[in-house]
Amino acid sequence: MTELHPSLTRAFYEHLEHAISAALRHSRDKSLRRYWCDGILEPEWPKDYQPESVRTSGHIVLRAWIDQGPSQGGGSGAQSIWQLVVKLGLQAYQVYLQGRSLEPCVPASDSDDWILIDPENRMLEVQLL
Repeated sequence: MTELHPSLTRAFYEHLEHAISAALRHSRDKSLRRYWCDGILEPEWPKDYQPESVRTSGHIVLRAWIDQGPSQGGGSGAQSIWQLVVKLGLQAYQVYLQGRSLEPCVPASDSDDWILIDPENRMLEVQLL
């Protein structure tokens, strides 16, 4: 894995992966508790992470392996790659543009109020601090 931007590190991806999984595990919506993140992948296109684009959009587009957990019939879960939109709050926006670590900007994983999940379109959106 090459480092595309100083803030997009393996450590950040792993931290975000674990935080997403924990937040979904504790979701108030019981139907979301079966979902978990099994890895974060780098952006697919330069426009998804380059500072010039992020300054305008306020977000980074990554990809995530999402497992949908066991089916109702008892079968094993299906894993697929979903689009992961990382919206940058004021703190994360400044940190990203300065090239520092985004790990402290990931919200606590005891709540899922910073995550939007759209299983039908295989899309996940997270809001950093």
